[in-house]
Amino acid sequence: MIRDALSWYSSEPLLYVARGALAEMRIAMTFVDLRSGNQIARRDRAYDAAAADYRRAIGLDDRLAIAHLRVGWLHFTTHDPRARENFDAALTRATEVRDRYLVQLFLGAAAERDGRLDEAERAYSAAQALAPGCQTPYIALARIDHALGRAAQAAASAAAFTALPEKSNDPWWDFHLGGFDHVSLAWLHAQAQAP
Repeated sequence: MIRDALSWYSSEPLLYVARGALAEMRIAMTFVDLRSGNQIARRDRAYDAAAADYRRAIGLDDRLAIAHLRVGWLHFTTHDPRARENFDAALTRATEVRDRYLVQLFLGAAAERDGRLDEAERAYSAAQALAPGCQTPYIALARIDHALGRAAQAAASAAAFTALPEKSNDPWWDFHLGGFDHVSLAWLHAQAQAP
């Protein structure tokens, strides 16, 4: 469907983001046998294809935060130092709370992986403030507390989520599973219904 849509709307950046997300899903579902260069080469081609689609989307609309976020995630997962630059670009362009939330999560993950735990804690706290009903920041903050030797605070951070009277669907899961967020689905539906 995306291929057909691109034949009609070749300059629509969200279609390239969608195609890149599908390539990422293929990567996630591919078993990689480290003894076989074939599967690794296929995985690398899929990464390259997804990144090319995200860069194409950015070329068509540099304001598209989700494209910067997606290419940043690819760079993050492949330990490419450009991830931080992509996340910063996404943050400056993000107008939707969902996108700002995801950027803060990913900035936190990048800082945590690099051992910058204070920076990670600030980013995760910012994500939690943006989406207080989502579970991921609570878990991330508990992990940071544990890493900093604050066992009681780690337990309290984890328990805080369960005590919430109202919980939200966490956009992290849509992103992680390659799915579309509600804004993109609404846009796609409107485009399909347009004359």
